[in-house]
Parts: sequence; C-alpha cells; structure tokens
Amino acid sequence: MISRIPIIGSSLTFTDFCCAFKRGFDAKTESELADTLSEFCSGKEIFLLDSGAACLEAIFSCLKEQNAKDEVIMPAYAPGILVDIVLKAGFKPVLCDVSFNTFNCDYDSLLKCISKKTLLVLVVHMFGMTMEGIEKLRLDLPEDIYIVEDCAQAMGSSVHNKKTGSFSETGFFSFGRGKNISLCTGGFIATKDKRLAESIKKYIDCLKPPKFIDQLSWLAKALLVTYVVKPGVYGVLHNFTESFKKIKQDKLSFRSKFSPFQSRLACRLLSRKESIFLNRYANGMFLLKRLKGIQELICPVVSELSRPVFNRLPFILRDPGKVSLIKKRLWDAGIEASDLYAQPLHHKFDLGYKTQEFPNACYLAKGLLTLPVYPEVKIHYLLKISEVIKKDAI
Repeated sequence: MISRIPIIGSSLTFTDFCCAFKRGFDAKTESELADTLSEFCSGKEIFLLDSGAACLEAIFSCLKEQNAKDEVIMPAYAPGILVDIVLKAGFKPVLCDVSFNTFNCDYDSLLKCISKKTLLVLVVHMFGMTMEGIEKLRLDLPEDIYIVEDCAQAMGSSVHNKKTGSFSETGFFSFGRGKNISLCTGGFIATKDKRLAESIKKYIDCLKPPKFIDQLSWLAKALLVTYVVKPGVYGVLHNFTESFKKIKQDKLSFRSKFSPFQSRLACRLLSRKESIFLNRYANGMFLLKRLKGIQELICPVVSELSRPVFNRLPFILRDPGKVSLIKKRLWDAGIEASDLYAQPLHHKFDLGYKTQEFPNACYLAKGLLTLPVYPEVKIHYLLKISEVIKKDAI
C-alpha cells in the first residue's frame, strides 16, 4: 500500500502526550495556558472552551444580552456551522461576496451590507489567509458595529506585523482537528472588551467541567488522530478515516470547559508555535510560487506586508470539471487534496437569497481545491503536487 499524505496533519508527538500526562490533570495548567495565550494575543483576556464553535456561541450569547440589533455580516463562502450558530443565537445572517485575492470577504461587498440593524461583522480568515483590508475595517465601520474575527484557520497569520485576532475587539481560535495548532478539539476567545469579558466569564462559570471519562475519551481520540495521519498509516487506514471524517461535528452540542490535560498538551505545542507557523508559511509560499504561472488556475494573492500561516493552500480551477480529475491524480501520487465546502452558504441554507447571487462565492465553491502544507509535508511531496497540477490543469 502506497504511503499517502492526508490533507490535515498533526505536530503532536508521543513525547508530548507522555509529558502532558505527568501533569495532565493539574488544574493549574489552565491558568498557565491562559497566560501563554494572553501574551500571544497582546494582553487580551483569554477564555478557554472545548471548541471554536463553542467560543462563537458564547460570544453571540453574551452580545445578545447587550444589544437589540440582530444582523451579522459574513462571507457567502464559509463553514456552514457559522450559520447554524448565528441562527441558534437568534440573529440574521447577512452575506457578502468573496474576493479572488484572498478568498475571504470582499471589502466593498462587505461595506455595502451595513445597515441600521447590523450588530457585527464576522470576519472569517479562511485557509490562513487574512481578509484583505482588515487593517482599516475598524475605521470604515460605525463605532457601534462590533467586529469579531474568526481565526479558527488562521492562528499565527499576520498583516503589518499584527496578528489575526488583533484587528478587532474580539477574536476566537480553534485547536480542532487539522487547525494550525491542533489538539483535535478545543478553542479560546481573546477579547479586550471588559464588558463582554465579564459576560463571558459568567457564561463559562455556569458550564460544567468535563468528566474524567470524557478527558480519557478525548485523549484516546487525540492519540488516534495523531498516528492515523502519518503517511504510512494513513494509506492503510484511509477507508476507516473517511467514515470518521463524515461525522457531523457541526450538529453536536458544544458546551463544556477546557480540560486540564488539554491545557498541558496545548502548552507543549505552543512552545513550538513559531516553528510550526514558519513551516506552514514556507510550504504554502513554495507551492504558491510554483503554481502562480499556470493560466488555468486562480491563486490567492499574498502581499509583501502579510505573512499567512496557511491552514491549507487554496486555488481555483477555471475549469471546475477538472477538480475531480486532479484530486484523483494527486491521490494516485500519494497526496490527498480537498474541495472543502461544496456549496456557498446561500445554496446550503434558505437565507432569502437568489441562487445566482454572490457570483464569486459560487465560482469558488465549484472550482476550489486545497492542498496540504503542514510542517510534516516535505519538499519532495510539494514538488510532486506541483508537477501533477501542472500536467493535468493545462
């Protein structure tokens, strides 16, 4: 069986698990992690939960108590779970189109969505690419409109040496499966809004800590994922992992505190964060440079002032009919690629929009392909990826 590189990887090691286990159930580790993350987020107050989705749900729940407005602006191409959470909170999703420069919110389209009912703008930094224009967004919005940055896929990315999550009052991050710093589950909120912080603290204080059996269950899952994504193992267990991926994470109930063991393991990974971030950036830029000249592709634009920590490297095939072909060719060469979300949000949910609206998001959904660029993807795999795409995209 051929070794295969999965679309997501893990930087965890057996040594990490052993070291974390020694102090894994010490409650003090959570405060140590919060201090580490606060330093990383320029002194913002940190709140830990068991998923990125839980973080956004907590933010919306607390903001609802403070404001009567109900519209949330978000990109038309994004994870469907975001719409689920917006609707669950009693808010109305308002969609804007995406840009072919960063595959995130189109700046002008976003500004046109602003109304008297706008509560907040949900800035989604997809693929590790920072939304174009984020550094001036606060200046172009009315003061009473909140900005929340979804940094689930973009931890470590920066523009003008400012990290994602620092361009707004509040941001949230994910430690979920396949994220830049991955524990298979978990997330955190970083905020400088004292009023919101007080509400979030009360919200979290009402949640129950995870049971010991739940912590052991998470440990087993994290160990399993860590070893299944190794190339030699993944080739053999691919059919098993496919069924595991299809579990509907977005329909689960996320409402529990972060576990002490997760905190210790997160501290281990964060001690190597700069190396992980640098490798993701370098791998993504290497592939991007090799793909840029292919006319049949639309590649993201990385400005000289930005440093994306790629979660995956995205590109669009001008001929969507070739997406399946190139995925198959890459798989035969031992590399997994993914088209991610098959539909824009207004096709997946009945939000009152016409099918043909948001043409860029529709085009992106049809032609998108994403490539693995995590640190464990070595140079010979990157070269093989570019060779296959150059051969079959033309």
